Amino acid sequence: MNRKLIISEHERDSIRKMQLLEQVSPDPEIIETLRDMGFEKQFCKSSKSNPSGIELSHEYCNKSRPQVLISYPKPYTAIEVLDLINQKIIEIIESPTPDKLENVMKGYFASF
Repeated sequence: MNRKLIISEHERDSIRKMQLLEQVSPDPEIIETLRDMGFEKQFCKSSKSNPSGIELSHEYCNKSRPQVLISYPKPYTAIEVLDLINQKIIEIIESPTPDKLENVMKGYFASF
């Protein structure tokens, strides 16, 4: 017995967008820039990720500056620099590039 599923054009477009978002990965140059600045995933003390273990974003912390969290969520169109002590967003970098990220971090932390 064959069954047919009829969906609207809007539903079809939503499914395509979800498929594209699943295929998107973070920019390797930005990840390398974060690592060059001493940011690593493993040093994060507080994570906004889903407790079920499903990764919703890439979050990086710096061992020497544990108060700073860098969140790089899907669809990887922006980076948030967060202050964990004061629980506020320091900066949002739209359309991030390695140069933009370095300039923002140098502006807040002279030793980067």
